[in-house]
Amino acid sequence: MGTVRRATLDDADAIGDIAEAKRAQYARYQPVFWRPHRDARASHVTYVRRQLAADNGRVFRFVHEEDGTVDAYGGGELFPIPPVFGAAGTACVVDGFAPRRSEQWPTAGAAVRDAIVAAAADAGAALVAVVSGFDDEPKRAVLERAGLRPDSGWHVRERDRAPAGSFDAGVRPAGPSDAPAILDLAAAALADYQGYQPTFWQRAGDRRAEQVAALGAAVADPGTVAVVHETAGRVEGCAVGTLEAAPAVYDPGGPVLLVGDFAVDGPDEKTAAALVEAVDRLGRERGAVLTAVVAGQADAARRRLLAELGFRQASLWYVRSLRGT
Repeated sequence: MGTVRRATLDDADAIGDIAEAKRAQYARYQPVFWRPHRDARASHVTYVRRQLAADNGRVFRFVHEEDGTVDAYGGGELFPIPPVFGAAGTACVVDGFAPRRSEQWPTAGAAVRDAIVAAAADAGAALVAVVSGFDDEPKRAVLERAGLRPDSGWHVRERDRAPAGSFDAGVRPAGPSDAPAILDLAAAALADYQGYQPTFWQRAGDRRAEQVAALGAAVADPGTVAVVHETAGRVEGCAVGTLEAAPAVYDPGGPVLLVGDFAVDGPDEKTAAALVEAVDRLGRERGAVLTAVVAGQADAARRRLLAELGFRQASLWYVRSLRGT
């Protein structure tokens, strides 16, 4: 049956091998978004060893071993929940998690999953969030059997698949003075998402002044790409993204634009489409090789719009509240 135990430095190479095979699998789903870096295995092994050596209580890694062979691994890291959300405490984020072979998800994979969830609960985490490739059906099934539910995910479009053209007449780049309107739009969207996943998206209390200041500074940052849609002086939609380098184990060919805040006042799909196209174009002009937009899994309208614009879902975040466990 095998056993689950805490990972040690001696397990780093086995973890690197399993992770390398998983990256190759995901690259078949999304050749650019999931493209492995040529030095991915070495980078991953170094990263794992550094984390295991630190032993700071924020990171816990497990392996499943059978007949002396490590055949699955997984780990979580505790992060403070951002102040824009109201859930107190920390979240356990699980990024690296896989068995050696896909057919081992219900056995070795499930055993590691249970160890991670138990460790997160013991550490007092408010929730656990696990990333999965959208096309990774065996992994998704194992997560759902443990009560984790799909919350949201990245929808991706590569640079060479984006249409050319000019901005919609109502779209313009955003500035710090737009922060209050952007915050109101984002808060309204967040209220809808709170209905999908109350712990993950729970709204914070009255921190408007601090949030406006932080958002204004973010919009002014050179790494931010932000646009608004304005009609008769009223901002009625926004899209805000950040230019990010890919993790060291991936090589999409350049920076990626991650659009986390995207909201429209009302169901106007034309305005929403114009915002997506505008933020994507600005990102491409600044070197982004792809744009990824987050959408709630229960947000059928946004998912449909992104599909119509040529975006394909690449990943899913599975979430489970640990309160009361």
